[in-house]
Amino acid sequence: MEKDSNFQENKVREIEQTLSDVKKMMQQSTRSRLDALIPLLCGVAALTGSFLAQRDCTNMLSHAIAVLTAAVLTIFIIPVINARRNGTPLSFNSRNRRMFVSLALPLIAGGALCIAMLTAGAYEWLAPVMLLCTGLGAVNVARNMENSVQIVGYIFMLLGIIACFMRQNGLLLWTLGFGWLDLAYGLILIFRNGYGRKE
Repeated sequence: MEKDSNFQENKVREIEQTLSDVKKMMQQSTRSRLDALIPLLCGVAALTGSFLAQRDCTNMLSHAIAVLTAAVLTIFIIPVINARRNGTPLSFNSRNRRMFVSLALPLIAGGALCIAMLTAGAYEWLAPVMLLCTGLGAVNVARNMENSVQIVGYIFMLLGIIACFMRQNGLLLWTLGFGWLDLAYGLILIFRNGYGRKE
């Protein structure tokens, strides 16, 4: 009887350990880690664009388009490079689709609002809308990523709210969010996770 009892206890422990391992694997497979180069390079692009905009106010739209192009290319190119380096296929599975939709919807809505404000000449509202919509996108996509992305999203939203009431400082707050915050977050990810380490 005692042997049977020990055998059953061992079996229960094995099952519990297996379930724990499966749970950890599922958590790892359903949450992605943001590559440190993405916010780092986006921050550098934003700071460069802000510097050029302050020196040449007549071509702010062209500077904004250049920053946007650099950011979009960074977001799409870095995962491709990492996939090739690690020898893993770049798949657009259901998780990646959910992440894309979660991030894209607020950004598309914000982009449409920005175009409408450009045509109406309401330039002072561009920075608040961009910060708020980017923050919403980051908070949305954080459900499938590490928790620090959500914190960054809340900071973007806070900067956006401040920019709504300090529209004369819109470029400064935009630079603080898209430039310095992204740059700092990228550096934090590098020091915390170690760049180039396989997940």
